Amino acid sequence: MAHTIRYRSDDAVSRALALADPALGAVIDRVGSFDFGPFGEPFEVLAHSIVSQQLATAAANRIWGRFRDQVGITPAAVQAASDEELRAVGLSGRKAEYVHGLATAALERDPDLDALSALTDDEVTERLTALRGVGPWTAHMFLMFGLQRPDVLALDDYGIRSAVGRLLGLGAPASPAEVAEAAERWRPYRSVALLYLWKAGDMTGEKP
Repeated sequence: MAHTIRYRSDDAVSRALALADPALGAVIDRVGSFDFGPFGEPFEVLAHSIVSQQLATAAANRIWGRFRDQVGITPAAVQAASDEELRAVGLSGRKAEYVHGLATAALERDPDLDALSALTDDEVTERLTALRGVGPWTAHMFLMFGLQRPDVLALDDYGIRSAVGRLLGLGAPASPAEVAEAAERWRPYRSVALLYLWKAGDMTGEKP
């Protein structure tokens, strides 16, 4: 069950990251402490990730707010909503199709979203990416925010590529290969490193 985790610059995980990567350690010091989670039931986390695909954070949050308030965030509510109702809150036709499919899968327990916590990261990714509209990025967001797994690396996240580019002084977003190379120093806490980089971007307004 997801719960609230408080990260501080002086906790054991943050200290390990700072020792492994002094540049990241400076980011951790700037961010300080923050609370992480919980983010809702598995269906809600997955639906939110689908809604957020390829959108800037502010735009995704606006659409999600309308989705939550006007449609609802249970599988039954989403399945009952028409395509027109889903598009009215800001979803594209493709995303409306995806969330309808997710709602059907959740109701049929194929996969059983509540049972995913018992699986490995790779097994969760395999089960989720079998769903239409769920790619690696969405599966990684679920692992991080739904299951709070500590060592997930979202190579396809543009915000992270931008943050790593700043961390490395590249003057441009890092490539997925550059992110993967930099993140080797952050094992087994790559998720936590990404959270600090996202938080630092929130503080400075440096978002994609």
